[in-house]
Amino acid sequence: MQVRELCVQYRPRPDLPPIDHRRVLDTPRALVDLLLPILAPEPVEVFVMVCLTKKFHLLGFHEVARGTIDNVQVASRDIFKAAILSNAAMFVVAHNHPSGDPTPSDADIAITRSITASAKLLAVPILDHIVIGDGKYFSFKEGGEL
Repeated sequence: MQVRELCVQYRPRPDLPPIDHRRVLDTPRALVDLLLPILAPEPVEVFVMVCLTKKFHLLGFHEVARGTIDNVQVASRDIFKAAILSNAAMFVVAHNHPSGDPTPSDADIAITRSITASAKLLAVPILDHIVIGDGKYFSFKEGGEL
C-alpha cells in the first residue's frame, strides 16, 4: 500500500449564502440568522455543524448527514472528526425539521446528550444545538438543555 498524507481542505460552497467571516456568532439568534436560509428550504432533515474560532467567528461549515423527511442518522464521531480536523475552538450543531415544527424529538435530545458528553471528554465545547422549523427555531441553550 502506498503511504498517503492526511490533508484538510476548505472548499467554497457556492450554493450557500455568503457570510462576513468577521461576523460574531455568539448567540443563538446570530446562528439562526446564518442557518435559517440554508436549512429551511431543505425537503429532508439535514444535520450540520458550524465550527468557530475562539472569538466566535466562522471557521467552517460542515454537512454531517442528510436523512429523510423525518429522520437523520448522526454519529458523534463524524461531528468530532470535523471539529478536530478544522482545529475548531468550539462548535454548534443544527438540523432542520421539514414539518416546520422545531420542537425537538426524543432522538434530538438523545443525540444532544451524546454529543455533549463527547465534547466534555474531547475538550471541544458545544455551544448549542439548534433545530430549524418553518421560520422558527428551538435552541437547546436557550431552552436550558445545554
